[in-house]
Amino acid sequence: MKFKSNGVVTGALEANMSNALSYLGAQADSLKQLGQHLDRMSELVTSMGDSTKTTTD
Repeated sequence: MKFKSNGVVTGALEANMSNALSYLGAQADSLKQLGQHLDRMSELVTSMGDSTKTTTD
């Protein structure tokens, strides 16, 4: 009986670790995408302050 319960605990730990890795991967992807958005916003702000550009640029 003890071996069976250890197997259940091990299986639960494996599932928890897999879920944690998946969650961290999703967070990393979200942060990467957020960084890309912030970079683009920075480009737009810089472009807005460029007096040599016209409305068609």
